[in-house]
This record gives sequence, C-alpha cells and structure tokens, in this order.
Amino acid sequence: MYMVAGSFFISPEFCAAGGFPASLDTATQALLQGNAAQAAEECDRLERSMPAALLGDIALLRGHCLYEQEDYTEARASYKQALRHLKGAASVPAYLGVADTYIQQGKIDYAFSIYEQLLRSNDAVDYRARVLSRLNISCRKMNDAARARVFLQQLQDNYPQSWEAQRAGQDVPALSGFFTVQVGCFLNVNNAQQLADSLKQKGYDVYLEQMDANGRRQHRVRIGHLSTRTDAEMLERELREKENLPTRIFP
Repeated sequence: MYMVAGSFFISPEFCAAGGFPASLDTATQALLQGNAAQAAEECDRLERSMPAALLGDIALLRGHCLYEQEDYTEARASYKQALRHLKGAASVPAYLGVADTYIQQGKIDYAFSIYEQLLRSNDAVDYRARVLSRLNISCRKMNDAARARVFLQQLQDNYPQSWEAQRAGQDVPALSGFFTVQVGCFLNVNNAQQLADSLKQKGYDVYLEQMDANGRRQHRVRIGHLSTRTDAEMLERELREKENLPTRIFP
C-alpha cells in the first residue's frame, strides 16, 4: 500500500539517547521488508526496556506495524498512545496515522477533520504536501469533486516536485484502493530506478514510492494497480517465475 501511515519519525530525544539501538533498527527494517509481526514484537520488547522519553517513538513505530497488518483499530490506539508522548512537529506522523486508520475504516469525516486541522497547524509545515494529498483523497471519497480539485490545485501549485503531486495526477486512489506487488526496496534511488526501467522495458506497469525510515529515504519498486487480490497473486507468481524477483502484495 502506498504507506499511508505517514513516514517513520524518530524524535530528537531518541538521537540524544545515543542513536538508534540495534533492536529499533531491526524493527524498522523488518517492517520495510514486509515482516510487520516481527517488527511489532521488537517494539513490544523495546517498550519494556527503553526510557520513558522514547516511548512515543516506539508507540509510533508499533502503530505503523499494526497498520501494515491491517489492524486499524489497534494501530489507531498505538498512534494515540504516541500522542501522549510526542509534541509539536514530532506528533504530526501520529496524527496522520490516526486519520489514515479512519480512512481505511470508512470514517471519512473523522479523517477529514484531522487533516484539515493539520493543514492549519504550524507544526505540520513539513507535511503540507502529504496533508493536501490526503484532503484531496478524502474529498474524492466523499464525492466532493469541487473541493477535491481545490486541494489538488494547491498541492500541484505549492509542491510541484513532491511525490504526492506527481502521483496525484494519476486517477488511482492513494489509500489502498488497489492491489500492487512490491519487487524491491533500495536506499540508492539509482538502483531502484535501474530495476524499474528494466521492468518497464518488459511492459510492466512499474512505479516508485518513497518512505523515510530512521532518517534514510527508502525507494520501493512496485508493479500494478490491480482491482482484485486474485489478479495481484497472478502477477506475483509471474514475477517470481519469469523474473526471479522477491515479491510482496500490498495492501
């Protein structure tokens, strides 16, 4: 899924505590590689051993894990737990996570209200492109085409180079409205682009998605915008058998 639960965010307190412990890095990498259950277990272990000042970061990461497992109610509870510890700009990914869980459960009005508050918040300046994109999606889901166009125009006018602006012009839902198959995740964008280009030459519907994890930009190579999981499974088998690629279906 377009990883709608914001991006991974680690607070300054975590860095001040001596950087990223191996267990946190393990949890983050497990999540990026598709093993959300393992990542959640690592978060539970961290919560029992880390200082109170770091509990917000751990709860946020656990929320991402639960979101990946499509346990949206528990993910929302974990994001709300993070909000008891994270303040200011550090809290924005958790607010995004809460709103995104509402979107996934069809509670569009609840999600829209949160996104709208974030749009007005000075704390969320660095997340404006993402917030505008979510507002556009929310309006489309509410069949409010006029407001959807307003938010889309703001996104494209103010953040034309953003990933959200580049994707927004494509008529596909950005929140789990389709199935897709991931075939690679890279730190080096050139490696991701090289794989994407080679697959495009073979006729695949390839696109890149970005995610920040532990201060590093991850580049995901994904194929397809498929309406059913059955179609995604057929594509996954083809990619494994013909291209010998590691695969995972999203959402």
